[in-house]
Amino acid sequence: MRLYLLIRQYLTSLGLQEVQTPSLSKGIIPEASIDVFAIDQLSPQLEQTSMFLLPSPEYYMKQMLAEGFGSIFQLSRCYRRGEVNTDRHLCEFTMLEWYAVDADYHDSLKMQEELLQHILDDARLWEMVSQLPISPEQISRQRSIIQPPCQRISLQAAFEKWANIDLSQAIQCGAFPASDHLIDRQQESFADAFHRILCDRIEPQLPTDQPVILIDYPAAIPSTAKKDGLWSQRWELYLGGMEIANCYTEADSSQTAQLCAQESLELEAMGRAGQTDKGFAKKIASMPPCSGNAIGIDRLLMCICAEKHIEGVIFFPPHANLGE
Repeated sequence: MRLYLLIRQYLTSLGLQEVQTPSLSKGIIPEASIDVFAIDQLSPQLEQTSMFLLPSPEYYMKQMLAEGFGSIFQLSRCYRRGEVNTDRHLCEFTMLEWYAVDADYHDSLKMQEELLQHILDDARLWEMVSQLPISPEQISRQRSIIQPPCQRISLQAAFEKWANIDLSQAIQCGAFPASDHLIDRQQESFADAFHRILCDRIEPQLPTDQPVILIDYPAAIPSTAKKDGLWSQRWELYLGGMEIANCYTEADSSQTAQLCAQESLELEAMGRAGQTDKGFAKKIASMPPCSGNAIGIDRLLMCICAEKHIEGVIFFPPHANLGE
């Protein structure tokens, strides 16, 4: 595929090494928010055991970083049982993930913009797009959606502008204003309320005519992004109003260990403790300072091809009629 070639061209030109890791593991990163597929298998003793389809290549790639492989990237198939099949979601999808050693999220943002420009500059790709049943005007619009530089909007500014909420104050209080009937829900966690406001009131207002970066997320939202006071060093890329990429400056080993312990307890309470690799934090304790970025390739293709449904950019979509 032409897009894969362009990705490989750009990242290898920076010295990143392409790797290929397994899709199955006996244990995975503890993440309570991600539901995974379990695969039953027989051991050599004919005992039934479980393997898990990985929701991202992060599990093995971070172990490779800890072993000294340096900056790496991977184009991989990923699987998430909780991803309901919609126009933007499939439970099986393609992800580009990279880790740049001795880099932070600002460095990865520069790489992201350069990658978008590399895609735009490829005449062969856009010649192929021109053969699709879309007009030259639509192609021009799709190119503008992808064209860097990205408009940078902090989460603090976005919440103030489109939700009339002082996010820093909400972080310090550990709750959102109860006076706002749209977000006053009892027993809703801060993280759940944040994500609901983000989806319902921020994302629909984002500009759709150019790339947008939402940057500096609340540190109170669980993630492996490095914390910096009230905020974490994290950004997400939106193209045409659709989330495409999620990037961190990766946290140090102590923060990662704390998060893994917290997420493991949540999984245990949910009856899913068996999927957790309880030794994961120890396995990656020697991981060097780096930045990681995960990009949804199917969604990126949707933006390039002016396709409104994710099934329009994959072969053999799951809802295709069998036997016809």
